[in-house]
Amino acid sequence: MSEHIVEILNMNEVSENGESQLISNIDGIGLEPGLLEVQVDTISQPTEFSQEIPNTFKNRFIEQTDKPCKSLLLESEFTDVHSQMIKDISFELTAGLTCDKEKVKVIFNWTKNKIKYQVGLNKDNASRTIVKGFGSCLNKANVLVSLLRSSGFNSGFSVMRVKTKEYFGPLGFKRFYHLVSDESNHVYAQVFLNGKWIKLDATDDLELSLSTMHLEQQGEPVVFDGVNHACLNLDKDHIVKDNGDIKQNLDFVFNKRQKVPTFVINIFNICMSYVRLNGKYCKNVDEIEKLCFNYLKQNHPSEFAMLQMMENEKLNQVVNRVYSVSRLFKLKGLKL
Repeated sequence: MSEHIVEILNMNEVSENGESQLISNIDGIGLEPGLLEVQVDTISQPTEFSQEIPNTFKNRFIEQTDKPCKSLLLESEFTDVHSQMIKDISFELTAGLTCDKEKVKVIFNWTKNKIKYQVGLNKDNASRTIVKGFGSCLNKANVLVSLLRSSGFNSGFSVMRVKTKEYFGPLGFKRFYHLVSDESNHVYAQVFLNGKWIKLDATDDLELSLSTMHLEQQGEPVVFDGVNHACLNLDKDHIVKDNGDIKQNLDFVFNKRQKVPTFVINIFNICMSYVRLNGKYCKNVDEIEKLCFNYLKQNHPSEFAMLQMMENEKLNQVVNRVYSVSRLFKLKGLKL
């Protein structure tokens, strides 16, 4: 086993003891100021890429294809296919395997389970994400694509538009609803295997799935059998759009300007880490939610205070709007 893999395994063992490392460098792509448009393939750009980016810019960074091609083996600024770490890990993972299906399965499972899922956008290439041991759906898809390409597989990125609150399900906690936008983008990978493109969503790590699968349908572990799509267990009504277009890279997403306050991302990820460790001991969402916010209050008082402040501000906005509407009705001689 290479020194890179040994280092990463040791690092994950340390980070699994609780909150792991919190995201400090995020990019709130597609978010309005103050809103958390979390990743949902949850990462996410607020509008569809084809509408966001001029054709000349899009053609430079994105390639859509329904066939394998050499460009889907290339590296980019963030998809560092030829870095020594990526080459070493892909080699170690697939050593001794002669079946392409088994190679892809091993790479998918390693990425899914070794990189813990957290929301927010880290401006990290694949190697850096591996070293950190955590990342968003975009970060994890980037690691997966980098390892697959390093192993000789044509692979790329796809983006689906989802309803944010429904994407996260009950464990998104209603106290966060005023912080998230109605819709978000979610990133996943695709690989060309045995003559067809297969969707691979490595977003939810197994530990998170096992702790939440009894609490919401989204928590069901994603399994790749080497033949069929491996996708999150999302209700089709919660998916706004998923045309399956394949992008060569998403560097323009990584290079977006940060908009979402770091503390908002940190609060969400503190709660996610708590759920990952303790969800399996709770019978329902109400129980884990209560325990989670008690934990936040006791162990992260400043973050808890910020959350309360944002909730009070939202309440004040609602009260002011109701007052304004009632005053308008009164001026017009109408009854509310």
